[in-house]
Amino acid sequence: MSAPPVRTPKRGAKVSAPADQVPDPLRLDDEDFIAEVLAGRFALTGEAERVKENGLAARSLLAARREAGDVVDLEVAETLLFNMARSLRDAWLNWPSRVSPLIAASLGIAVEPLLEALNEHVQQHLASLGEPEADFANAE
Repeated sequence: MSAPPVRTPKRGAKVSAPADQVPDPLRLDDEDFIAEVLAGRFALTGEAERVKENGLAARSLLAARREAGDVVDLEVAETLLFNMARSLRDAWLNWPSRVSPLIAASLGIAVEPLLEALNEHVQQHLASLGEPEADFANAE
């Protein structure tokens, strides 16, 4: 007794969604593409391949730019910005005690009241500057 013949689809046959369930490919961006796939509506094979190839090209370009030094990690940039801001803040906080004796001597006044006044104004100035925030999205 032999097994009944089985029909299999041709190899390489590509399956895609019905045309009425596929968004217009000209208006499809990556987020829309992902949302459509997650919703169970698959794009046309050509569109899926285009998105895949564009993604691979973008990944290769990013790797090349990173290797060339054109791109840095966001965490590294934020750490550098934080350290630079802290260094500037510390320099401002130390400035009154460095210059008060020099200014007081040149004006012939006592150091302590001048130091107190400068410290107060530097503190106000630093408070008005606020915390540094890195907005790298709009940097050019």
